[in-house]
Amino acid sequence: LRYPEIASALSSGVSAFSDQVLKTIVEVSQAMIASLDLKTTIKAILNNIEKLLPVDYMEITVWDLENQVLVPYRLSGLPGVERKMEKVPGGYRLGEGYPGYLAKERTPLFIPDIGSLIKTDPMATMLMGVTRSFLGVPLLVEDTLVGTLELGSLNANGLQANDLELTRMLAGPAAIAIHNALVYQSEMRRSIE
Repeated sequence: LRYPEIASALSSGVSAFSDQVLKTIVEVSQAMIASLDLKTTIKAILNNIEKLLPVDYMEITVWDLENQVLVPYRLSGLPGVERKMEKVPGGYRLGEGYPGYLAKERTPLFIPDIGSLIKTDPMATMLMGVTRSFLGVPLLVEDTLVGTLELGSLNANGLQANDLELTRMLAGPAAIAIHNALVYQSEMRRSIE
């Protein structure tokens, strides 16, 4: 259920988005920040990214400062039907896996064909069962780490450079929405104590 104007702009290689495309991005950004509940916020972010990008795999990790770990969240279920938010057991430390790399280096990572890295990157072997094309960005509010956003396609070259550009545009509002939900969650806990 992708927005057709975004899909056509991306596939045509247009780097300057039209007014309609930018309007759609603003609408999606507003949907991301509509709630202060963390899981609802993450679900809204992932649902809206799925409308804009051709992805088979999506994960958001949230930085747990107290435990120094990135906590992963994913949507389970098939696209186009009601999907459930899932907090995945475990997590990633800084520098561990691609999410840990994104958090530590604070720079995007785009791998059009993971298969080309199998011999040189041990992490690529782990991802091959899940995805063939990978794109990840750190989620930052100013210089503060909030988490990471990772996207994947089952097809080699399923994600393109334009997808990275769009993901970077959405990462700012997503990071702010998650940050606000975390602050709200913390304040609610403090008020109960």
